Amino acid sequence: MTTVGAVPLLTRVDRLLSRLEQSAGPRRARSAADARTAPRVTPIQIFQAAGLTPEPWQYAVLSERRDRVVVAHRQAGKTLLSASEAVAAAISYPRQPVLVVSPSERQSRLVIEAAQVLLAGLGILGRRAVVANELSVKFPNRSRIIALPGKAKTTRGYSSVSLVIYDEAAYITDTLYHTLRPVLARSKGRKLAVSTPAGKRGWFSELWHSEGVEWARFNYPVEATGALDAEYLAKERAEMPARWYAQEYECAWLNPEDSLLRAEDVAAAFADNVEPMFNVARTKSRSVFTDEVQPLAV
Repeated sequence: MTTVGAVPLLTRVDRLLSRLEQSAGPRRARSAADARTAPRVTPIQIFQAAGLTPEPWQYAVLSERRDRVVVAHRQAGKTLLSASEAVAAAISYPRQPVLVVSPSERQSRLVIEAAQVLLAGLGILGRRAVVANELSVKFPNRSRIIALPGKAKTTRGYSSVSLVIYDEAAYITDTLYHTLRPVLARSKGRKLAVSTPAGKRGWFSELWHSEGVEWARFNYPVEATGALDAEYLAKERAEMPARWYAQEYECAWLNPEDSLLRAEDVAAAFADNVEPMFNVARTKSRSVFTDEVQPLAV
């Protein structure tokens, strides 16, 4: 029998389900007592209780509790990582939804499917009101995991969200990203952005490259995970254009193909230490040129 610590898996699952039902209680606002009695599980525990072992890179990401931006190569195991986070948050926070947003509804469903795999491994899918369909998983503590399409107008209206997962984040629009941020305002919930790079543009690129942000950053090119077969990668390198291989497997941040200027050249064009061409005198209501304009050097 699979065990987690000294507690047999089935015993642990039964206890977990009982505590989930107890944490639901009557339909009312969540209180401090709810927070104390709700079961607390971690994504790593979800992995292990489902009979799986996180890869070392997944373990590192799942051990961090701050907001996280994760850059990882294709087929690394990002979807299962996101699903374990979603299941752990749904169990731990009664009446607080977990939102999974991707560029398309079909992609969001993949995280729901991975969550169902984990719940099936736990032995609780379909038991005691743990029910699922293509777009959501509902738990007996009245929390839900909800898959959303990549449209800002359909993501409004949610509140007290415990976790927002941005899956394939590099392809999510700036509008959608900023539209979703306020759903965490009351709950002070967390954010997880996971993706392979897709060029130096958009909020995901800015988040990764900006200094001073409080998000924890994780970077996992294919050589750092060992997740893919070396022979397969050699074939991919030989048959793919170099820039595409670099982006999809080496997590390279490339300039968009339709860009006339490199991102670093555009950034270098801005500076705050350049003397103005004209001497401008400021008034409270308007700017006027003085008569001390210096002639341009020819």
